[in-house]
Amino acid sequence: MTQKQQVIKRSGKVDKYSTITVAQNHYSVPETLVGKTVDVRIYTDKIVVYHDGEVAARHARSFKPHDWQIDIYH
Repeated sequence: MTQKQQVIKRSGKVDKYSTITVAQNHYSVPETLVGKTVDVRIYTDKIVVYHDGEVAARHARSFKPHDWQIDIYH
């Protein structure tokens, strides 16, 4: 039997650094989204960011305090 992975759904505004903040950690998104509201899905092992129903960014979830996960190739 497969166990369903728990997901937390949130929305947030992209800051001037082109990141969203989840539990004090920053995750990058494409710079075209600065100032826009995005939907965030927080899983045990990953963070997925959506804008207008499309995946805008994906990151491995970090549990280090005040960590920055940056992908310059968005």
